[in-house]
Amino acid sequence: GVGLDGATSKSDLTDTTPGLNVSSFSISCWVNLSASQSSRIFFCKYYSVNGSGIALGIDDATADKIKLFTADTTTSNTLTSAIAITTGGWHHILGTATSGDKKIYIDGVQNASNTSTQAIDYTNTVSAFGYLRGANTQYLNGKLDDLAFFSRVLTGSEVSTIFGEGGSFLVNII
Repeated sequence: GVGLDGATSKSDLTDTTPGLNVSSFSISCWVNLSASQSSRIFFCKYYSVNGSGIALGIDDATADKIKLFTADTTTSNTLTSAIAITTGGWHHILGTATSGDKKIYIDGVQNASNTSTQAIDYTNTVSAFGYLRGANTQYLNGKLDDLAFFSRVLTGSEVSTIFGEGGSFLVNII
């Protein structure tokens, strides 16, 4: 996995990658937190000027709970997991969003969902993992592995399969 120090470690992604500006998506990754933390990012496609885009990471208010954030230029919606993940061990995290529905899966099991008609505005967004690019904040303290972005919502069965494989692909944009 990629080690991230919680202060300056990060990776920016090219924004010419096809398939990142979609209304339905799934973000998958394996995470190993080095310490308890809040307000951190695993993956984002974000524009700091108006706060639009998407992000998957650690909740802003509650340490070690997972957040899935979506926003347009005026409103945002954050889904937070019901449980916190433990530090010092690997966890599979997957967030899905489509018009009207968001879900968070932890270790292959759906943990949270909500219904939201939140639109996503990708104008001027930039992609990164390990921090909130553009705002230059929310640096993750831990390790990330097998980050994947899917331009569709994965089914519960597909999520279980990915979790069951234990991480068999490296950074993929599908």
